[in-house]
Amino acid sequence: MFAMVKIGAIAGGCAIALSLAACSSSDSEAQPATGAGSAAAATTAASAPATAVSTGAEGAAASGFGADIRDGRQFTFTTVQSGGKKALTVSADGVLVVTEQPDERSVFAPLAIKAGGDEYLMRTATKIDGYWYCLSREEDAAAQLDRLKITDCEPNETKEHFTFEKGPDGWYMKVDLDLVFADAADGKIFVQPAGEGDGLSTFTAIDKGEAEKVTLTD
Repeated sequence: MFAMVKIGAIAGGCAIALSLAACSSSDSEAQPATGAGSAAAATTAASAPATAVSTGAEGAAASGFGADIRDGRQFTFTTVQSGGKKALTVSADGVLVVTEQPDERSVFAPLAIKAGGDEYLMRTATKIDGYWYCLSREEDAAAQLDRLKITDCEPNETKEHFTFEKGPDGWYMKVDLDLVFADAADGKIFVQPAGEGDGLSTFTAIDKGEAEKVTLTD
């Protein structure tokens, strides 16, 4: 049994309502973002769509912590280690990687799991194939480290719970209490247990404006 959550848009208001509908499923794997799959259904909001990310000087100029992480805003996340030149983005196969050419897939809207809380779902700020998705920790047997992929948004799944803590020069990003690590050598993103390589990856949060208002509904 698990909670499948549909994401519906609302025209205004800042409160985020969480309403879960329990249902059963025989599929234990998250559906990729390349098709309709079992992705959360989305309705179009009256507000404007997420702002696309520009490239070049804007990313390179960003450094340090950047903006504070908060519900209701949308952000790009650049790596401090790259001097702000590389940003987190969702690849064509739905895996989180880093890129020097950020676009709309590089914009994320942290959605507070509880009002006023510091745990977030990392929702895509724009729809992918007509749906909103959230980042989730997924096992990568070949790499022997977990990766981050987009999947249905499910607030009860701790593998989708993200927190942010201040490091020495930028934000630590954590999922399910473990660190998100950007491998500068090949552009891959991994999740590693906290305490193993702490400080290797910190991120700058670049505020891209107000996020589209959504509510999680059954």
